[in-house]
Amino acid sequence: LREMDIGVLAVGTMYDEWGQWIPAGLSNAHNSGFMTSECSENAFPDEGITVFGSFLHQHTAGKAIKYRHIRNGTELPPIDINLNYDFNYQQTILFD
Repeated sequence: LREMDIGVLAVGTMYDEWGQWIPAGLSNAHNSGFMTSECSENAFPDEGITVFGSFLHQHTAGKAIKYRHIRNGTELPPIDINLNYDFNYQQTILFD
């Protein structure tokens, strides 16, 4: 086996064929997606994973996005934040 393997973890929200409905005229709307501990316990190896990059994406609906990390009921520092999201300027951010 390789010393290190790599994979892609896509985290987000699902919505139906009507799309994500945000009423007109709102200055702000909040949407959340969750991965339960049961899901991560079954999907991740016992030794855990290392997150080395992020690609925040929300089509043209979003203005800002925060990828939060909560473990055992305690919120850890966010994995990634983009308070000025621009659909026309998207990039993968690699962490140090």
